[in-house]
Amino acid sequence: MITAAIIACAILLGGMLTFSAFFTPLAFARLPKEVADSFVRGIFAIYYLVMAILAALGAALLATKRPQEAAIMALVAGGFVLNRQLLMPIVNRLYDRREDGSSKTREWFEKLHRLSVLIALAQLFASLGVLISLVQ
Repeated sequence: MITAAIIACAILLGGMLTFSAFFTPLAFARLPKEVADSFVRGIFAIYYLVMAILAALGAALLATKRPQEAAIMALVAGGFVLNRQLLMPIVNRLYDRREDGSSKTREWFEKLHRLSVLIALAQLFASLGVLISLVQ
């Protein structure tokens, strides 16, 4: 079970790093802005779902032998669900409306986008911590 949890956590961490460090920046660097916006938006919904499943799988595999690490992975999974189901739709609507000239819309977009990035960073470091703990 621990070996399977290590694999799930490693795949999760690799996916998070690949998506945030390479995939998203490359999409915006290589595609026209409108295409990149639409493409990345569509991929984010899938990304959050797959990452939530991997984190939940890691939590389930660790539940009996490593309950602290399981709890951390459950929180990581919850963060993906929160981002996918709550923050992402709001951020997308605000992004679409930010060109209306309202400084409040732009301000809320920036705040909520920053929050989603901070959640992602916390998930990244939490997953890394769990993975390091498991391989020691």
